[in-house]
Amino acid sequence: MPIKTILLPLGENDGDEALLDAALTVAKRFNAHLDVLHVEPDEESLLPYATIGLSSSMRESVRAAARQQRSEATRSLQQTVDKACVRAGVSMAKRGDYPDNVSADWLVETGSKTELVARLGRLADLIVVPRPERVSPPPRTIDAALRETGRPTLMIPPVAMDGIGDHVAIGWNGSKEAAQAVAAARPILREAGTVTVLTTEKRQKRRPNGDELVTYLSCHGIVASVRIMDTRAQSVPEALLAGAKELDADLLVVGGYSRHRLREVIMGGVTRHLLAESDIPLLMVH
Repeated sequence: MPIKTILLPLGENDGDEALLDAALTVAKRFNAHLDVLHVEPDEESLLPYATIGLSSSMRESVRAAARQQRSEATRSLQQTVDKACVRAGVSMAKRGDYPDNVSADWLVETGSKTELVARLGRLADLIVVPRPERVSPPPRTIDAALRETGRPTLMIPPVAMDGIGDHVAIGWNGSKEAAQAVAAARPILREAGTVTVLTTEKRQKRRPNGDELVTYLSCHGIVASVRIMDTRAQSVPEALLAGAKELDADLLVVGGYSRHRLREVIMGGVTRHLLAESDIPLLMVH
């Protein structure tokens, strides 16, 4: 499936130029449309608990001040997006207006960011998210993008990059999620200069193994090779990141949340480690 529609949920703290530049670079690469989504809190969310007990007029004053602050933050973020589009040479247009040309649009919605990403993300070919803070579990927005949409999610780390997808590493464990990630990444893999399958010696003895994945990719005109990771002295996610770094890969394709949700919470898991620690973009599918 070609990548023609991209969704980028953008918060006040996500307005980093590197994130916008990366999303626009991907849109330009695939001649796609980028929807930049900003979700404002609803009216009730503007009132802090500290206002309970105040008079109605004082509560309205607090609400008005919060509305003003919200509007200023939204306007500032929109200016950041406008400048990024000018910098990238991407025209602003509504989705579907120019399906054969790269374009971008600024969307402002009110409500729950998690719910809106889950709903709107189902009609995107790709969802772009920033790397979460290392000190906390993945935000609910990323969780919704991965678990609730069925669409590939591209995590962008907060570092400047020359490009995404020239050398792609695939983390292969034979799971359904890994297979879905590979299928979603095919448009990127076709244009990549180098594709390397990272797997373990144990997984190579179980089907479908890395060699079979290479054969599958060759049926789609994609040339790839297998590299066996050493996991004797490090965990699988550590080995994946180390292997991708050694290869100088600029994209790592992996399945997301292969474990049951409860096990992922209790045991941590590969996905959470990669989201927190990866310094290269991750393409994930659950």
